[in-house]
Amino acid sequence: MIRQDLSDPASAARPVYQVAAHWGMTDPAHASKVFRAAFGFTPSEHRRRALEGHAVH
Repeated sequence: MIRQDLSDPASAARPVYQVAAHWGMTDPAHASKVFRAAFGFTPSEHRRRALEGHAVH
């Protein structure tokens, strides 16, 4: 699931749009809108919150 990939420190170097494209969401703006509608925040906000406290390389 896209949310899990965005939360994974091992995927932190991959841009959000690449993670979304992996899940079939090739339009970044649409992917962000759908994610926000489902979870209440953008994919970037989710990633930032999920990775707080993790070293991102």
